[in-house]
Amino acid sequence: MGQGNALVPHIFSQKRCELKLTRYVVIDEVSFRAVEGNGFVGLLHELQPRFKIPDRKKLQVWFMIYSWRRKRRYEV
Repeated sequence: MGQGNALVPHIFSQKRCELKLTRYVVIDEVSFRAVEGNGFVGLLHELQPRFKIPDRKKLQVWFMIYSWRRKRRYEV
């Protein structure tokens, strides 16, 4: 973001995309079902065709792990 028109190299990472998707769901309080919607799937495929979108059950597990880690960070 904020790169303007500059062309910057990018290396695709499935894991990094999964983390960003999980953060999106947590921070923006998006329904787990929304990640399986045709519009959202189409958008992600257009942005990054190599990204394999996880189903909502897998996303729920990541959500619990992410929330637990985030909670622990603020308790210390």
